Amino acid sequence: MRIETFLASVIVLVGVAQAQSEEPLQARPRTEGLAFSVARPVPMGLANKAHIAEVRAELDRIRRELPMVAVLHLALELRSTKEDWMAVLDAARDCQLRVVVAFGEVREGGEDDPLRPERKGGEWQWGALAEFISDRDCASHPALLALFVVDEPWHGEKTPTYLTADLKDMYADLKSRMPDGVDVPLMVQFSRELWRRIADARNPKVSWEPGICDIVQISALEFQDGEYQHDLLDRNHSESRRILHEKTPDIPLWTSVQTMGARYGPHAGYWFPRQRDGHRDLTRLLNDVTDPEYESIHPLSGIMFQCWQSASPMRRPSQYVLGDADADARGDVPQGEAAEEAREAIRRWVYGK
Repeated sequence: MRIETFLASVIVLVGVAQAQSEEPLQARPRTEGLAFSVARPVPMGLANKAHIAEVRAELDRIRRELPMVAVLHLALELRSTKEDWMAVLDAARDCQLRVVVAFGEVREGGEDDPLRPERKGGEWQWGALAEFISDRDCASHPALLALFVVDEPWHGEKTPTYLTADLKDMYADLKSRMPDGVDVPLMVQFSRELWRRIADARNPKVSWEPGICDIVQISALEFQDGEYQHDLLDRNHSESRRILHEKTPDIPLWTSVQTMGARYGPHAGYWFPRQRDGHRDLTRLLNDVTDPEYESIHPLSGIMFQCWQSASPMRRPSQYVLGDADADARGDVPQGEAAEEAREAIRRWVYGK
């Protein structure tokens, strides 16, 4: 699929979803042309045929709660099968949603562990991901928007880490596995590593080059360690966008936007943005990532809200997320109330209503 087709298909889906609502919804000027996604509509362990009723229920709720969302960032388990993949893709198609598919493993306790492929005997060990992208039914499914290859490939605490040559080799290997006539866009998520590894470390074997991916994502996970870390966001979105634009001026760029945390409001670690008592944390973050200064460097193609569900059902009671409907209180604010306030903030930011 050509990148121009990829972008056009997302925008068309947004229009279809808006037309089907009770009243046509008009995006505000600063959000026109942006695609919106939620990450992890269900935990990885539920993204299969056996739990397809739960998957469909969440997709229906996402369409009702956030009608601007036309994309899902969804993880499939490496032990799942084609029946599982097709069931999930069909459910997304039926809800007029496109899917960025990742693969990973479910560890003890239900936590998901994204795939970090290793090379053995000169071959990349993709597991079920290779079967998925080689299968014509899956690779050409109308709901499949892109394949997510690896998360934070240059992160110093995640192993293995990858040099630029590794990423280009992975890209070429996956493209070679696609059926004839099928070209699925490949996505890589760098968080802040683009400017940290290139602008700061200046490792000659780590550089941004064409042929690493078709779509790139950076982050805005700045509600942490007791404050809104705007200085980090500013450096990431200014320097990373410059690095990208210099070598790949036409590459679609996504950003994550944080909608999860262990506590409501500023605390140690990740915390959930406030939208009450005069605080507009999430609204401010959305305004900041679409600041004209950053957009003039390299414009965004999409915003991914991270995340709709927790990484595992077991973690669900101890974490605020965007899709929460529970009334349990953690601290002073029930999780369900905080989530609805965040969803309302997104709706108002996109539609001005």
